[in-house]
Amino acid sequence: MLSPLDAVAGKISLFQARANDESFNEALYVEGELLERWLLKTVINNAVAGWMGPKKWLPVPDVVSAIFGHSPIPDGIGLYSVEGVDPLHKPAGGISAMPVFLDYERQLLGGAYISINGMPLFAAFDTELATRLEAGNMPKLKQRFSPSGLKHLYHPGAIVISRNRGQPVVLGLSWKGILRFADGTTVAFPPER
Repeated sequence: MLSPLDAVAGKISLFQARANDESFNEALYVEGELLERWLLKTVINNAVAGWMGPKKWLPVPDVVSAIFGHSPIPDGIGLYSVEGVDPLHKPAGGISAMPVFLDYERQLLGGAYISINGMPLFAAFDTELATRLEAGNMPKLKQRFSPSGLKHLYHPGAIVISRNRGQPVVLGLSWKGILRFADGTTVAFPPER
């Protein structure tokens, strides 16, 4: 049995696989907090295993507590959607991670780009990191982004997934139990059982 965090990542992966059929025209709605916690957990697991750089990273207890849902994730920390990642640097299948170090020499991990079957997401452990990346203040990463720039959106309400064939599909994310739609309407999610 999968944890709720792994289950939400599995639902997204299955949704993406089904979306390969150009006649597929559905949307998927998930709890943003579960995806956010999965994203942070994935980065932590990779860092602790030593896959993010030459040194293994030990997370602070507050981060672990938030991942397990025992404490809130501070504003500005967590899940961002990403636009502007060069398509040549977006792996098409599986899960991949690219660390972003606040200080490369000291291996101070600030966050990571995570790709789920080519869908880029950003997990931030520093509240200013997305702003610094967008401003081009991290020159070692410049070659990873498209010439038109980079945009991060904190706690997006939806991620539109473009496809080679067929209309784009939507991954909707609820935050604090509410789905917000472009027209301003809201609905409780997940629905009460």
